[in-house]
Amino acid sequence: MATPVRPRPPGKDPVKVDAKHYTVEFEDEKVRVLRIWYGPGEKLDITAEAGQVLHFDAFEHDPENLSDKPFEVIAVELKS
Repeated sequence: MATPVRPRPPGKDPVKVDAKHYTVEFEDEKVRVLRIWYGPGEKLDITAEAGQVLHFDAFEHDPENLSDKPFEVIAVELKS
């Protein structure tokens, strides 16, 4: 799970740029929750184990799933 400590920087919204892999599960004035899903061999660049919780500042990336299994993440974005 990735939670930016500041609002998403202006620019590309992954939900708009890559709707195949990013969907909004919930959104209100304080938070946006995304489901991120990549199939085996699809692009994803974060290394994580099942059940692991991660934190990232907002950043641009080019993901790739190097596994032979699907990869799914729930990301929580805090709004200011």
